[in-house]
Formats: sequence, structure tokens, C-alpha cells
Amino acid sequence: MGYGAQRWLATLQRQSEYLGVTKLFVDPTVDSNVKRGIGMLAQRMTRNFCAGVCATTHKWKPIQLANGEDAKLMTRENNSVYGEPVGVVLSATKTIWVPMKHQYLFEFFMNDEMRNQWDVLSNGGPMQHLVNIFKDQNINNRISLYGDDISANPNNILILQDAFTDATGSLLVYATINSLVMNVLMKGEDASCVDLFSNGIAIVPDCFQNFSPANTCSDISKKNDNEFCTGSLVTVGFQMLVNSFPGTNDFVKSIKTANDLISHTIHKIKTAPRCK
Repeated sequence: MGYGAQRWLATLQRQSEYLGVTKLFVDPTVDSNVKRGIGMLAQRMTRNFCAGVCATTHKWKPIQLANGEDAKLMTRENNSVYGEPVGVVLSATKTIWVPMKHQYLFEFFMNDEMRNQWDVLSNGGPMQHLVNIFKDQNINNRISLYGDDISANPNNILILQDAFTDATGSLLVYATINSLVMNVLMKGEDASCVDLFSNGIAIVPDCFQNFSPANTCSDISKKNDNEFCTGSLVTVGFQMLVNSFPGTNDFVKSIKTANDLISHTIHKIKTAPRCK
């Protein structure tokens, strides 16, 4: 448990299932090259989110420690990372405890009808599913594209989302992407040059019980309905470009924006109907 054996096993199982069912779930609107490109873009997006939360890969500089109200803020300068605009990148993260099982909480975040209750990017209402790329037999383990129909309005802002869950926790990562760029990707063009910054939510249960990979997520959610596992640790993270001029130190406005964004999201999570 101390070395994360359950998570390693669950990850290996999920990857095995992903390889096994990739050909079974076919979206007729997306060919294999497009699906591969979107999958690689989603993978980079998730990797960047995890690197920002864990302060790995890049040289992050702390500028504010987390406290009762504000988030932990870090910055780094990007001069050469491919797929990101040049400038100062700000990362804001905060972890809270929510009195709700992690699987139920993940289902709340994956509910399209409730997305506007916590996501400031959802524009106050349900968003249309444009693309779904399933990663295993759990329909919530998928890469999704949300927004209005690209053909109807070719200059919309869309949301690319990568989500997965298993017995040890859940992760939902998303980023905005211009529909003009997505139109290019839908034609099979290379996605490695697409600029994006990752936002997301990581959920882990506040207990360890029977996390054997042989147990499905639905089985775990049922078995954990007891007093031993009482809630979840939820980490909310955002990344944004402060400016286009590396070396500047005027972060006051960006710090306020980041803290307001984190506070708003956490407040929405805490006051959501299923979290009360």
C-alpha cells in the first residue's frame, strides 16, 4: 500500500482493457487517425495537469502557499516547451475533503446536466457531446469533446476532456480548444503543435479497503457504503498563461483571478446537491 501497489495494478488493468476494447467502441464520425491524434492530445493534456499538481517535470517557483481560503500558486517560464505559448505559466491547486464516496463524486462530475454547477467554462448550461472515444468497458472512462456543432459555428470554443476512474481514484482533466483548430485535427493533422493549458479534478478515497483490480468500480462503490470510508480528497487544479513576456513579475491580477477561480469551483462542489 505504501508504494502504491493498488494504483499500479489498477492502472495496468485499465491500460490492458483500453488496448482490448479500442476496436470495439467506434465513433463513425471519427476515423482511426483522428482518434489517435485526439488521444495523444488528451494524453499530453492529462500529463501536463499531473505535472502541475505534483510540481514535477518543470521548474516551478512557489509564490503562494495554500491556506484556509487561497490556493497553492506556482509559476514557471516557458521558452521552449512545444505545444505551449511562450510566457509565464501560473498553476493554482487546492485540496479539500468532501463527505462523499469518490465514485459517486466522479459520477456527479461526469453528469452533463450538472456540469454547469461546478464548471465555469460550461457557459451556464448543458453542453453537446461532439466526440466520444471510449478507453475501456466503463463508459465514463473516455475522451470527450464538448461544445456546439462545429459545422454550425466554426469559431466556437470547445472543451476537450479526458476522464478515467478505478478503485483507487478518479481523474477528470479538461482544456479549452478553438473549434478552428479542432477542425484541422478532424482532418487528421498533427496535434503536437496545439497550444493548451490543463484544468482538472483529482479524486481519491480517504480510506483503503479492498482495491483488488479484480473488483469493478461499480462493485467497489457498493462495497464502500460503510462508515469506514467516509469521504474523498478532491484536488482542483488550473493552469493559465500570465503574460507573453517571460521575466515579468506583475502577478497581482493573475493571482486574484486564480484564487477566485479555485474558490468559485470549490464552493460549487461543496454546495452541489449530491455533496450536501
